[in-house]
Amino acid sequence: MISVNYNGCFGDKRIDKRGSQLHLGLFQSSVHSIQSIAQNRTEQKGYYRFLHNDKTSEDILIKELVARCAKLSKGKIVLSIQDTSEVNLWSHSNRLKKNSGLGDIDDNRNGIGFKLHPSLVIDAENCIPLGFSDIRIWNRSIDAADKHEREYNKLPIEEKESYKWVESSSNSKKALNESKAVIIVQDREGDIFDQFAHIPDEKTFLLVRSQVNRRMPSKEKLWDVLSASNVLGYYELQVSADSRRKTISRTATIEVRCVVADIKCPGHDKKNRLKTVKIFAVEAREINSNAAEPIHWRLATTWRVNNLEDALCVIEWYTWRWQIEEVFRTLKKEGYDIESSELENGWAIRKLTVMMLDTIVKLMQM
Repeated sequence: MISVNYNGCFGDKRIDKRGSQLHLGLFQSSVHSIQSIAQNRTEQKGYYRFLHNDKTSEDILIKELVARCAKLSKGKIVLSIQDTSEVNLWSHSNRLKKNSGLGDIDDNRNGIGFKLHPSLVIDAENCIPLGFSDIRIWNRSIDAADKHEREYNKLPIEEKESYKWVESSSNSKKALNESKAVIIVQDREGDIFDQFAHIPDEKTFLLVRSQVNRRMPSKEKLWDVLSASNVLGYYELQVSADSRRKTISRTATIEVRCVVADIKCPGHDKKNRLKTVKIFAVEAREINSNAAEPIHWRLATTWRVNNLEDALCVIEWYTWRWQIEEVFRTLKKEGYDIESSELENGWAIRKLTVMMLDTIVKLMQM
């Protein structure tokens, strides 16, 4: 079903109906402008009121779409793919209301907007998107102190922005508790020992691109042991041309390795009760290539890898991260262009963003 029925969500039948109409309008028009979505002036005013109404909170919108995703995921093996982006509203910052859920961002020195960290759920059998198991949206304060001034490295992980990976994994684990299995997929920023120590259970698994050459109880390092292990097999991958990087298309030959390893808790982490965690480390390395940046992935997973077939499955799941990149591209560039929204209130733009993310998944399903 394409349209969303918000009946009972906001405690007011008129607001529920208006939200459902706005969601359908977003799907049918694929534009950011409320003026373009609305059929007339009355409808336009109704949509603005919906987005500015305290009853239509960001949290309620997220809770509703997560609940729908959980139903679709029941009994299935699913991937929950996390990544971070930011919405930069600097181009029309002169008309944005201050203290409305906006703050400094990374994009440039004068950037203003908010951060976005969704967990996109994909059917692990067929790569069909099912929805979101979590969406975190937050803003930094205006003129926030930099990491050095805040002594960022000395802060507990719960006070760092990087905690988003752990928190979203925990939220997804709860939301998808009726799934057959959940594999949480993250890029290198998610390589945090805290996750490996606390998130996995009998049906929740991590699949993270390794960023840290972690120590093992044998005093060896993970990457060294992995690269020195026997080759399990090979496969070929068609790599598309990239005009931005000025690279041509090529057929890459990839060799695959895998080891089972215990990784040690970092020495500075005094809180973790677990001092070692068992993982499966998979390496996919391009060979015999003249490319300036040949493919080289090291993946750490708690999903059992017994043979080449299992390793190839894990590698393929990791490559499905492109789906969340497509979501961001559609939200910000090709399609909705949320960064050009005519809305003046940051909270309203954030709510519209949640509704757009929901609609983008439906467009992808088609």
